[in-house]
Amino acid sequence: EMSQAIMDAGGEALKKCYQCGTCSGTCPWTPITHFNIRKLVRYGQLGLDGIEDFMWGCSTCKFCVDRCPRGVELIDVVMAIRSAEPPCFCWQHVGPRQSLVRRSGKS
Repeated sequence: EMSQAIMDAGGEALKKCYQCGTCSGTCPWTPITHFNIRKLVRYGQLGLDGIEDFMWGCSTCKFCVDRCPRGVELIDVVMAIRSAEPPCFCWQHVGPRQSLVRRSGKS
């Protein structure tokens, strides 16, 4: 199950989130892109398919962590989601800068 794989990969904080929405309200990417940290966490909690479509949207700025009323380390959850997802999905969903690093090893 995906949620267990995420917790095994270091995302134990996944079970602490109660979906209050504070993270999405403070995320600088939410109003600019389709990324929604709350949705990412919920997909992880429920083990839903489609998580690979937005797991790379987080910039790991930690605004969500600083404001979370439960102290959920969401960045740990994001990193665990990225490492728990099968590697075949990873590079097709990252942005052009990450693809450049993959091809050339340079940023």
